[in-house]
Amino acid sequence: MFIFALIAFTLLMATLFAIEKKLAKMNDQNEEIINLLKQQNETDRKDGDQVK
Repeated sequence: MFIFALIAFTLLMATLFAIEKKLAKMNDQNEEIINLLKQQNETDRKDGDQVK
C-alpha cells in the first residue's frame, strides 16, 4: 500500500511540475507579446504624429 501511495504521489508531483513549467513558458510568451504590442503602439503613435 505504501508503494502505491508513493508512486501516486510521484506521478502527481511530476504532473504538477510539468503544468507549472508550461504555465511559466506561456507567461514569458505573453510578456513578450505585450512588449511587442507596446512597441507597435508607440511606433503607430509616432507615425500618426508625423502625418498630422
